[in-house]
Amino acid sequence: AVLLASPLPRPALADLDTVAFPQSQIAHQQTVHYQCHGSRPLTVNYINTTDGDALAYLEVEGKPHIFVTTLSGSGAKYVSGVYTWWNKGDQGTLWTSPDPKAPPALADCKAQSTG
Repeated sequence: AVLLASPLPRPALADLDTVAFPQSQIAHQQTVHYQCHGSRPLTVNYINTTDGDALAYLEVEGKPHIFVTTLSGSGAKYVSGVYTWWNKGDQGTLWTSPDPKAPPALADCKAQSTG
């Protein structure tokens, strides 16, 4: 079963005990730390399952959200309700509105090297 507990940031664990997807198993997981416009940090936990699902876990407006992949012409696009996280290579952008003309909440997010 996919169990989202250990890869999540500590503050999120206080609000989210465990989320399980009993028919899936984790094939790969990765935590990426981004630095966004205005020196705003963002941590995204990416989880790929053995049955082909891809998830992204991140905090938006102070609350943890699980994002699922959707079709994207380029890069990877993840959605959770009205929120959209899009990344390509080491770049990412977060929108908090479904309005395609709305400016992003976090822009110019660049993955930080881990070593």
